[in-house]
Amino acid sequence: MACKIETLKDNNRMSTQELLQTINEKIQEGVTEFEIEACGQHDIGGSSWSKDGKPLTFYIKNPGQRVGAMGTDAATIVVEGSAPADIGWLNAGAKIIVKGDGGDTA
Repeated sequence: MACKIETLKDNNRMSTQELLQTINEKIQEGVTEFEIEACGQHDIGGSSWSKDGKPLTFYIKNPGQRVGAMGTDAATIVVEGSAPADIGWLNAGAKIIVKGDGGDTA
């Protein structure tokens, strides 16, 4: 079962740093699949990795720039809709699927 993370609660937006820390904590707990309802947070999915090498899958809505940045070959990142600039920036093997429009550097 995927770990669902909503980044906007009661009109308060979770920071990018807090979101990435939450993802990494969940990975340490053994979670390998995420459904993220983002609100423009940057760098989602890319640099996350599991110590034991398990594949990670991210389903993301409304990401900010650099979704999938520095992605490893153990990551699959699916953007459910469009994404802004720098998709997969410095990608090192992640599979990135954007089900919408890509920004100027996709």
